Amino acid sequence: MLIGYIIDLVATVTTNMMGEEVIYNFRNRLFRFTQYANIPFHDKTSAGKLFVRITNDTEDIATLFKDVVSTFLKDMIIIIAIAVMMVIISFELSMKV
Repeated sequence: MLIGYIIDLVATVTTNMMGEEVIYNFRNRLFRFTQYANIPFHDKTSAGKLFVRITNDTEDIATLFKDVVSTFLKDMIIIIAIAVMMVIISFELSMKV
């Protein structure tokens, strides 16, 4: 169980850091896009609507990385660990289909 908690901690911290980096880059790109967008774009789109859209979309992507990716990585590690334990306990039994 201790190994599981350590793996969970490492996976959570890693995916959170990766998610924050992706969000940082995404927000910077969106900011640069809005800065260099042509005048008709800014005439058609209100600043408040644009700000809310950027904020909500980046938070949705952050949630994806923090929740979904961390769970996926943790589950893949668990599946690999179970397969290794099965082979260690009984190679013949784990190779039967």
